[in-house]
Amino acid sequence: MLLAALPVALAGTQLVAGAAFGLTSRNLQRTAKPVSEALVSIVAVLDGPPPRPLSAFVEEYELDVHAADFGPSAARRLHDLTEEYLAAH
Repeated sequence: MLLAALPVALAGTQLVAGAAFGLTSRNLQRTAKPVSEALVSIVAVLDGPPPRPLSAFVEEYELDVHAADFGPSAARRLHDLTEEYLAAH
């Protein structure tokens, strides 16, 4: 499975993912790359995927999926933030 972390092309997804990392909508708007630039990193990974069954990236940098950020409590927090966001929109 391939997960493209930040940046993501969809604004709603970006806000939910950003909230999980403690980012605000304002910070994301100020620091986000244009989609055309963000896609370069995403396409590179899609064209040459890593051999592992689960990978996560921030731009071209691979994240350690065994770190605490990917543990059950972080997953629960992301789930709760996603549910909260979807209920509000």
